[in-house]
Amino acid sequence: MKKTLLASAVTLATLTTGTFAADTTPQIDSAAALAQRLDSMPQVYGNIQLAWIYSDADKNISSNGTDIDFFEGSTVSGLEDNGSTIGFTDDHEISPGLEAFMKIELDGFEADDKAKGRGRIKLDEAYIGVKGDFGQVWVGSDDSQYEILIDGIYQYYEVIAIDTNTGTFYSTGEGNLLQYTSPSFSGLTVHAAVELDSGFEDEDGNEVGSDNPYQLGVQYADHSFSLAVAMDSNDSTNVGNSYGIRGAYQLGDLELSAQYSMTEDLRDDYGLMAIYSMGANTFAASYELSSPDGAGDDKSVIALQALHSFSDNVYVYTELYFITSDEEGFVDFDLNDDNQDDASLEVGSDVTHLAFGAVYAF
Repeated sequence: MKKTLLASAVTLATLTTGTFAADTTPQIDSAAALAQRLDSMPQVYGNIQLAWIYSDADKNISSNGTDIDFFEGSTVSGLEDNGSTIGFTDDHEISPGLEAFMKIELDGFEADDKAKGRGRIKLDEAYIGVKGDFGQVWVGSDDSQYEILIDGIYQYYEVIAIDTNTGTFYSTGEGNLLQYTSPSFSGLTVHAAVELDSGFEDEDGNEVGSDNPYQLGVQYADHSFSLAVAMDSNDSTNVGNSYGIRGAYQLGDLELSAQYSMTEDLRDDYGLMAIYSMGANTFAASYELSSPDGAGDDKSVIALQALHSFSDNVYVYTELYFITSDEEGFVDFDLNDDNQDDASLEVGSDVTHLAFGAVYAF
């Protein structure tokens, strides 16, 4: 890491200077102490993500449900912050074979406009945990196990600012989570998560707000193949359980994957994806289909991505989405940069999203 390199440089410089000194011991001790202190500091990471996003639909743009002449049309475009973050991680050996770790991540910086970013920074992830030969267990706010194991296609793409309402359904939240992953048993790992809701008893002795939804999953992975199955109890909603399966196979520079998720009393979700790596370039294509139970229309999404890495820290990309659905809905936009969603793009039919983005990560 950068701090380790800095500590090494400080130590080397001090030793070199000490060659010309009568007594190098104090300098060596000082450099060693500085290196030790730097190594004990948390790791700092972050990124700036900016994207120009263009959206086109067959419907008109409206403001709070009322058409405005200035906004009439079928397109919305503009520069957006696509999730710039800064975070801190740390780990510490409590005893031989037992290690504590933590993470805290902040987002909401709105790097495209400093006026929008003021006062809007918020917590994205924060947790503490321990790990050892038993696996690892942690508690706090983090991505859930169903999301990690099953919802791979939606989570892969860069542009998350546009709500396409695609991906698999799972309701166990990312907050108040107690999670566990086992060590690998010949490639097999066990995953579990439970949401620790705060409940209470009403005057009749009934428990209120303590559903404690949970997730369970199993994954097998080797050097070229992975297969995961998982479920989400969805206890905080009025729908049944979600069950999902996802498989991926690596063929040299080509990765193929497929996923299926079924939520009782709600919908079935299907997905296919291909990712091809060619040097500093990566190309991805996917197809997703969401089919609701009972009344309702299917929704399909075709997504394409081309990404080029200039270095380990900088990359650019373009993404294109084609969404087809007869289900009515809206995508909100803050066109006046006043922290208010003053325009909505009605998505009652075909919608196209085009994005060009750049990321600097450290």
